[in-house]
Amino acid sequence: MPKKEKGNQGTEYTLNDDLKKDIEKYQKLKNKKSSLEAQVKELNAEIEPLEKSIYDRMEGIGIQNLTLKGHLYFLSSRIYFSVTDRNKCLKWLKTKHPEMITYNHQSLTSFLKSEFIEKQKKIPSFFEQVSKEKVGIRAAKEKK
Repeated sequence: MPKKEKGNQGTEYTLNDDLKKDIEKYQKLKNKKSSLEAQVKELNAEIEPLEKSIYDRMEGIGIQNLTLKGHLYFLSSRIYFSVTDRNKCLKWLKTKHPEMITYNHQSLTSFLKSEFIEKQKKIPSFFEQVSKEKVGIRAAKEKK
């Protein structure tokens, strides 16, 4: 007969083999994902300066594109902007382009939780509360 376990809230349960296997597979995949993300970060640290060097050298000799071993390499440029004066930017957007004002969803969620959920106030009707269920993982001491 399978051994009964005790959960953190004192609830007794029996961990069946299928659930245990799925949890172990889940942990293995999460670990692999973390490892791959770390590898991608390391690769990007190598790629970025190399890409800058290649771009500068191609541009320096006037080459806009070239084909090498079946791959087309070409120069492209994107323009990005960052805000240097938040108050002036918001004032300008509110008066000239209100449709451009957006909110960081994590900051908004945090704000709504603290100002409405925790204080048990009614959330304004123009917000929809959405839940996403997931399994959390953290290291735990093994039971002996």
